Amino acid sequence: MMGERVMLSVIMTGERVMLSVIMTGERVTLSAIMTGECVMLSAIMTGERVMLSVIMTSERVMLSVIMTGERVMLSVIMTGECVMLSVIMTGERVMLSVIMTGECVMLSVIMTGERVMLSVIMTGERVMLSAIMTGERVMLSVIMTGERVMLSVIMTGERVMLSVIMTGEHVMLSVIMTGERVMLSVIMTGERVMLSVIMTGERVMLSVIMTGERVMLSVIMTGERVMLSVIMTGERVMLSVIMTGERVMLSAIMTGEHVMLSAIMTGEHVMLSVIMTGEHVMLSVIMTGERVMLSAIMTGEHVMLSVIMTGERVMLSVIMTGECVMLSVIMTGEHVMLSVIMTGEHVMLSAIMTGEHVMLSAIMTGERVMLSVIMTGERVMLSVIMTGERVMLSVIMTGERVMLSVNMTGECVMLSVIMTGEHVMLSVIMTGERLMLSAIMTGERVMLSVIMTGERVMLSVIMTGERVMLSVIMTGECVMLSVIMTGERLMLSAIMTGERVMLSVIMTGERVMLSVIMTGERVMLSVIMTGERVMLSVIMTGEHVMLSVIMTGEHVMLSVIMTGERVMLSVIMTGERVMLSVIMTGERVMLSVIMTGERVMLSVIMTGERVMLSVIMTGERVMLSVIMTGERVMLSVIMTGERVMLSVIMTGEHVMLSVIMTGERVMLSVIMTGERVMLSVIMTGERVMLSVIMTGERVKGTDLQ
Repeated sequence: MMGERVMLSVIMTGERVMLSVIMTGERVTLSAIMTGECVMLSAIMTGERVMLSVIMTSERVMLSVIMTGERVMLSVIMTGECVMLSVIMTGERVMLSVIMTGECVMLSVIMTGERVMLSVIMTGERVMLSAIMTGERVMLSVIMTGERVMLSVIMTGERVMLSVIMTGEHVMLSVIMTGERVMLSVIMTGERVMLSVIMTGERVMLSVIMTGERVMLSVIMTGERVMLSVIMTGERVMLSVIMTGERVMLSAIMTGEHVMLSAIMTGEHVMLSVIMTGEHVMLSVIMTGERVMLSAIMTGEHVMLSVIMTGERVMLSVIMTGECVMLSVIMTGEHVMLSVIMTGEHVMLSAIMTGEHVMLSAIMTGERVMLSVIMTGERVMLSVIMTGERVMLSVIMTGERVMLSVNMTGECVMLSVIMTGEHVMLSVIMTGERLMLSAIMTGERVMLSVIMTGERVMLSVIMTGERVMLSVIMTGECVMLSVIMTGERLMLSAIMTGERVMLSVIMTGERVMLSVIMTGERVMLSVIMTGERVMLSVIMTGEHVMLSVIMTGEHVMLSVIMTGERVMLSVIMTGERVMLSVIMTGERVMLSVIMTGERVMLSVIMTGERVMLSVIMTGERVMLSVIMTGERVMLSVIMTGERVMLSVIMTGEHVMLSVIMTGERVMLSVIMTGERVMLSVIMTGERVMLSVIMTGERVKGTDLQ
């Protein structure tokens, strides 16, 4: 002992014991050693500091304690089946760590201020739990591997994220909540079920995929926008509904005997299209303001109906092919046009009325009858042709003018009478085989000439003042009629040879032109009217039928082509612009619709097992594209305003879903191939990213905040 210092030392040797004590002021040091089974103790105390260390060996035990002010550190190690405990405390900080190895257990706890972290690991059937709490943030992660279960929970302020993965028959659940945003995703693979829900403010998106007989449902709601899409593949059913403000679009596809329904409503615009393929039925309806268009096609014995109504304009067209019946009606203000064609014994009737103008033309072929009537103001023209014993009557009346012409061929009789105020001319010729009549009356000049020799008949009429000219030639089976009138100008020309019949009419003032050609099974009708411009063209050859209508004012054009199993319909209307195009060949059906105002475009292609639907709408921009081939199904949706994009691809066992939404940005991508499942989620605002890959029994996940 020296002043404040005290020192004690003991040494014993046999089984060896050594003790040493030193005390200086506030310091105390203790050291002890014992050897046999080995025990060692060491202690140091200085002011607020305390340090203790103990070591014991045989199965090994080690204890270490350090205390300095607010700091405390405890460490224990035991080795046999290995146990290790470590505790550190500094002010508000506490750290606890436990390790046990046999079946391996590890526990780790860290606490700093508001922060708490817990980690547990157990390996046998493997269990791992990890929890972190910092202020408003909470994170929990659980992993269990046997049949594999993984649970992950993240909470930050208003954000909540839950992810569950179970692999046996594969189940995965993912939930993300950030402020107004909610995202739910469920994946189950056995018969495969996938559900995805995204909610952001007014936006709601629901997507369901089930693969066994394959069912897919997709719902998107953004403000006034609602989109519903359903796909079922077995006998294949597909339904798509889009609603944006005043716009409503419905599209349904069923493939067994092929049924397709498409409806679009935008403000005053309404469009309905129905396609059924078995015996082929197609109906198309378009309504825009005062405009209405109806088109129906049925192919078995071929029936086609087309109706167009625009303001004062009405157009009706009917085509039936078996014995061939065609009816066409056009009404525009004061203009009325009627055209009828029937082919069996051939009947054709054509009537045109414009203001004071009336024109009627009838053709019947069997014993052949042809009647033509033209009335303009005080003008009246009647022309009749009958071929069997052949009778032809022609009457023209204009003001004080009267013209009568009769042809009869048996023993040949011809009568011609012309009366014009002071002038009259009559000519009749009958000669067994020959007959000729010619009459001329001049004041304003009239001339008539008739010649008949054997089978030949020729009639020529000329009138000058307002000028009228009529010419008829008949030779054997050939009949030709030509009429020319100039003032307001009218020209009529008809030719008949064997099975051939040709009729041509031209009127100029408001301009009307009609042309008809019939040869054997071929029938061709062409009508042109210029004022508000109307043009109708019809061609029929055997199984081929072609109808073309053009109207210009607000522009309307209709074109129909039918050949064997092929049917093609094309409609163009320009004002707010509407265009419809339909092509049907065998099992192939193609429908294309374009409407420009707020712009709507629909395109449908169906070939065998292939179905393709494409819709484009531009205002706030909506685009939908669907492709179905065999087992493959592809759906792509793009909406730009706050931007939404959905893409789905399904081929055999492969399923791919990708969703992109940009406002606060949400992106979801899912890929499923065989036993592989991949999920990736990215949300930026407060930023959330989740990526999961599952292959067989393997699971890999990445989570970033």
